[in-house]
Amino acid sequence: MFVYNNIFNWTKNDHTYRNFLTKTKGVEKMVDVFNTARHIYNLIDFDKFIFYESDTTEMGGLAEFAHENDVEYWDDYDNDGDDFHVSYTGHQKFINHFENDIERLLKL
Repeated sequence: MFVYNNIFNWTKNDHTYRNFLTKTKGVEKMVDVFNTARHIYNLIDFDKFIFYESDTTEMGGLAEFAHENDVEYWDDYDNDGDDFHVSYTGHQKFINHFENDIERLLKL
């Protein structure tokens, strides 16, 4: 299982897209801010997740991978300022990057 972006770290009330692309390594977890959610967090089987990791990113997903690896995005065709959708070739690069992890997880 993948995530689009890190959904487990606290973003200090700034849930804009650009904030999701900031450093997440060493940032406190959402569950540490909202301790009442710990019982739900503890039910998550993290062995079923494949995360993008780097020097600045932990528990990342497609968005962090694309941002840090200069992956192509779709053009902002409607000029609404949202050019953050990863292109088909970007998705392919992401999957190719994790090919061994996917095979291991799915026991192919």
